[in-house]
Amino acid sequence: NAANSFNSELSPFLAWSQTSTYGPISLLFFRLSALAIPLSPVLGVYVFKLFCLLFHIFNTYLIWRLLNAHKYRSKVTAAYLINPLLLNEQVISAHVDVFVTTTLIIAIGCLYYKRYVAAILAIFTGFLAKTLPIIWLPLVVNFLVRRH
Repeated sequence: NAANSFNSELSPFLAWSQTSTYGPISLLFFRLSALAIPLSPVLGVYVFKLFCLLFHIFNTYLIWRLLNAHKYRSKVTAAYLINPLLLNEQVISAHVDVFVTTTLIIAIGCLYYKRYVAAILAIFTGFLAKTLPIIWLPLVVNFLVRRH
């Protein structure tokens, strides 16, 4: 079946005719958001935006924790939190890249603290949200080989 052969209450909101590149983590949040559709399709969209907002706030917390002793901790954290591009793309437009950003921040933290297996698992988790993080794997493996 073609991806565009499926129709639902959300079909009027869709302008994408390709197969999804989203993995099971993103699909889980889509499914949870879809539970609100019987009340209103628009409510379903806003439930997903709420998930994105919560992840954006969680990412801010992760950055705050990673920059524990950095003198620009507050400024860098605030720059992430109120960045208009990130707010527009990750929260207002509700792109699943906010989930991918979470895994990137976690992977960077794991690399910094030399938890290399956890860094690879974070990248794999990012892949389960969207296929894009698979391109990080060769970069991290190269980093680890050079570090060894």
